[in-house]
Amino acid sequence: MEHTIWVFIHVMLLVYWLGGDLGVFLLAKAAKRPDLSFAERAFALKMAVQIDLIPRLCFTLMFPVGLQLSASGGFAAIPNWALTLAWVASAAWIALLLAIGIAVSAFEQTAYAICKNLSVEVKRSGRHAALVRFARAIHIEITQADHLMA
Repeated sequence: MEHTIWVFIHVMLLVYWLGGDLGVFLLAKAAKRPDLSFAERAFALKMAVQIDLIPRLCFTLMFPVGLQLSASGGFAAIPNWALTLAWVASAAWIALLLAIGIAVSAFEQTAYAICKNLSVEVKRSGRHAALVRFARAIHIEITQADHLMA
């Protein structure tokens, strides 16, 4: 019974790992579509960043769950200290992922608040119209000078 549970967990981790990565990939491709508005592309990227945590967590858990699966099925003689070490390393990795996620989230909220206030200040002042004009996309054309190659 224990082996069946570990097999189920292992398969579910694989499904959520690959499914989440596929979702992030599709959202990233949608964010590059020029026919979508800026708000829609920004939303797609924000969702991709939030969804990306799931595959990272699943990937982190794959190794200790795989070791546990091998031990419970009798496929390999894995000592208890190795299992414990794998679970502790995985827990530390997950804690690091969550800490980074919380820090990035806090930074995004702060940056959004600063940009929102900046745009309000710029809109109210006519002296900064050049900055507003400069904020749009700039297209650069690069040409090659074939006549210089001799």
